[in-house]
Amino acid sequence: MIAGMNENELFREATLRICGNLEIEEAMKKLLLFLKEVMPVTSIFLQHYDDDYHAMRTIAYASGSGHGKLDLLTPLSKTAAEKAGNVPPDQDAFLIDAPQSFPVSREMTEFHGLKSSSVIVMTLRSKKNTLGFLVLVSEGEETFNNEHLELIQLLKEPLVIAMANALVHKEVLKLNDLLTDDNRYLHSELRRISGDEIVGASFGLRDVTRMV
Repeated sequence: MIAGMNENELFREATLRICGNLEIEEAMKKLLLFLKEVMPVTSIFLQHYDDDYHAMRTIAYASGSGHGKLDLLTPLSKTAAEKAGNVPPDQDAFLIDAPQSFPVSREMTEFHGLKSSSVIVMTLRSKKNTLGFLVLVSEGEETFNNEHLELIQLLKEPLVIAMANALVHKEVLKLNDLLTDDNRYLHSELRRISGDEIVGASFGLRDVTRMV
């Protein structure tokens, strides 16, 4: 624990960083800086398993070298995909002290170019639906322990809220892009049909056209 801070205070301070920013990548950056004071974390990832592609999709990350919002798919082997798509429903957080021996952590850390010494994975669930995962990576000699695992589990609720908001925001952006594409298509079709001419320009709208 941070010196002079009990569990309730730690929860409050961490929650302010998780939910205090509409940009999920900024929230992850602030959470990383805060957690560095109590555990040997070097990187944080927000991810969810995409069953259609049998791949892990990274939504946001924060590390010592930077932070950002992503939409990055990591293809998984059949074994790793089965693990990622069938998380035990009775356990929310996992401590992986040998990341190279676990298929998902091995493939994910190799894909992101990380040399992990230990990993903590928090499953983010809303009721019975798995929204995604918070992944904490330690790359140094100091590794995560059960105390760190328990601390992360205290932050489950604000992390679930943050993940849900990030997914909704991602879907809104996707729909906005689709609407923009549809709008461009409709405009191009109207120009093609009308031959770039204004109907009525040669009759009653001639004066209006001239003014425009």
